[in-house]
Amino acid sequence: MQSMDMTALSDLPPLCDLDRQDNAPALQARIDRLAAQGGGVLALPPPRQAYRSGPLIWRSGVSLMGLNGVAVLRQAPGSRRPLIDLTGVTGCRFERLALHGLGPAPESWASALWSGGPCGDLVLRDCRISDWARHGLSFDGVDGLDVADCRIEKTHAGGGIVLSRGLQSRNITIRHCRIRRTQFGNIHAWGPVERVLVEGNHLERSGWRGGSYASGDVADNITLYGPAENRDIVIRGNLCAASAENGIHAAARGLVIEGNILRQPALYGIVVSHKPYDRPAPCGQVVVAGNAIFCPDPGDPHSRGIGLRNCQGFSVTGNQIDGAHLGIEVLGMDAPCGAGVIAQNVLTGGGPWALRIRGLTAPLRVVDNLWQMQALCDGDAAGQAMVQAGQNPRA
Repeated sequence: MQSMDMTALSDLPPLCDLDRQDNAPALQARIDRLAAQGGGVLALPPPRQAYRSGPLIWRSGVSLMGLNGVAVLRQAPGSRRPLIDLTGVTGCRFERLALHGLGPAPESWASALWSGGPCGDLVLRDCRISDWARHGLSFDGVDGLDVADCRIEKTHAGGGIVLSRGLQSRNITIRHCRIRRTQFGNIHAWGPVERVLVEGNHLERSGWRGGSYASGDVADNITLYGPAENRDIVIRGNLCAASAENGIHAAARGLVIEGNILRQPALYGIVVSHKPYDRPAPCGQVVVAGNAIFCPDPGDPHSRGIGLRNCQGFSVTGNQIDGAHLGIEVLGMDAPCGAGVIAQNVLTGGGPWALRIRGLTAPLRVVDNLWQMQALCDGDAAGQAMVQAGQNPRA
């Protein structure tokens, strides 16, 4: 990507240092001029307070960075459109920025960065995004997205990062971000995704207005269940805390959920299933390993550690589940389920059942699990007939 020739922009209107004036026209002129020159970097020096801006239509090849520190952009009053519209844009980088919205003001229904259609090759580094009426980041059909070391909080009627609203999104990495106090999920996809890595993030308080699963104010820390087209998702080493529904809800052919810590999920710590629940598409090649799940109340019948619906060829190994009313649940549903294994898990301090097995159509090996519940296994006759049980000592 080209570096910006500062003198080339000297004939454009100056930016206002204070937050009393809408800088959108001057910023837009700079963006358009850089795009006409083949792209470059628009560097914003830190102002005395903040740049105030209405909607900006972004251009391919143009990047926005804070110069010598973090540059602050605030949404202009009365704006109902996204601060930065990335529809159709490719090859851009956003770095060292603070993007602040107007909160839940009725005249604002905007997101910080948004695409209404395909975009790609986007990089976000060291950005602070807060107080947006809708979503923090919202993409549809993005191909190539790398988000790292960003902080997103207080999205009042939306999610932290939305990866798809219906179009296929792919080649996505989200690492070392902190996302909290979102209304409808910290990392979310309504549409299909593939080749996604979510690693080392701190995610907390989804459904943050104080609701719970029982009250209907539900949201997951990570939601990547989508439709059956999901492929190759890795969710690794994240801290997921205080979700109003599930800690992680994901489904894909080729799904790895490993080494995560999940605290106080209102429903499942981890659930693997496409929607709808009553007839989900099958998930294949699923690995759930080395996660630690701490449920708040074993007396709550909604509280579950790990749930799998219609999973083919799955492996659930080496997980620690503490305080769940139901430890691990496997539901076969209608489609044939490939052979699975539940091994070397530790289930402590919980409710009536360590395992629940129903509707299996293929063998399930259950071996070397250490449990402390009232009983090891509950299930229908068909499900239990498929279980190949080894030694599962009670603590």
